[in-house]
Amino acid sequence: MDRTNTTSQSAFVLTGTASVSFDFSRLDHMRITIPAGSTWRVRYHWHQHDHGCKGIQTLKGQIVLWQSRYPSSGFPTIGGGVTRIFKPTERIGWWSKDWPKEPEELIVILDADETLYRNTCSATLYAELFPHLRSTPLWLRLFFAALALWPSAHQGLVRRMLWVQIQAIYHFHGYYEYHGGLPFASWWMFFHFLDWKAPPDWILQLQWKSQTLCSRVTQALCYWSGRMLFGMKGEYVEYTPKKKNDTHNMGQVMDEDKDDMSDGHTAAQHTNRTEKIAHPFTSARKP
Repeated sequence: MDRTNTTSQSAFVLTGTASVSFDFSRLDHMRITIPAGSTWRVRYHWHQHDHGCKGIQTLKGQIVLWQSRYPSSGFPTIGGGVTRIFKPTERIGWWSKDWPKEPEELIVILDADETLYRNTCSATLYAELFPHLRSTPLWLRLFFAALALWPSAHQGLVRRMLWVQIQAIYHFHGYYEYHGGLPFASWWMFFHFLDWKAPPDWILQLQWKSQTLCSRVTQALCYWSGRMLFGMKGEYVEYTPKKKNDTHNMGQVMDEDKDDMSDGHTAAQHTNRTEKIAHPFTSARKP
């Protein structure tokens, strides 16, 4: 079985407790809708490249956005109508305000690496096909077949292979998710609990470097084990459309999106739209 081609697909809807929908029909940014009660969130991460994640803007709902430069610094932005520009190496994480019991859906515009999100969405949607793909090594396909009589173990292995695949895609695109680190700042506070001295910058730098190392090692191991043992890649041509060369009609993105929301439309109802729009953060003020 060949991998499912999703290059012409403009919308992805991931179901389950962590349900979320992605709309890629607009140029240069994506529209993400998190339904009420969903446990989906963007975990604490940072980017190696400038194009990894440039900015975010909320259209509906309440968001908690964490943006910081050091492991123990920064503060969350909470509320609606939030617009933020991100910088490379900044640590970012965001989710619904009352996650995971938010009574209102959250809709955001995200200016980020579309190829990364298209690959992770496609891999997640078609994870159940992995045991049958032609690219999956024969020994692994046979192992999956042997687990057919043990459904829970079969599903558990599929989930673990998907986790490895997602981390491999992250590594390939310079997207580093938090995977732990040494708590130098906590150790400092423990040994200075009497004088309440804040950790100096070099302590924070040590903690940051330990987090960076843990993330790089974890995701590199997933990437290379995925390539060498499981027939995986960090990016698939079946999931990656060719770059669009359309010209942009500047100054329309917010007007169009606000009109859509006033009409009561949802992200899923815009899957076939291909309006030419502006960069969504050209007029946003840096935080």
